[in-house]
Amino acid sequence: LKSGTIAYNDRFKTLSCTVRDLSEGGARLRADNPLFVPSQFELLIEQDGFEAECEVVWRVDKDLGVRFT
Repeated sequence: LKSGTIAYNDRFKTLSCTVRDLSEGGARLRADNPLFVPSQFELLIEQDGFEAECEVVWRVDKDLGVRFT
């Protein structure tokens, strides 16, 4: 598990998330307010220097499945 940031609107808006799973093609994220997460955003994992453009492909409760674009 890693801390992540969901960034959108040119990174002017951000939400915290937990990265539950990470693969080459996407990730499973957990957000406190998943309804506020837009369908496209940047995922930032500061501790790894990781940045990726993402698209939400599914939502269940507080979890989001995203694919990297």
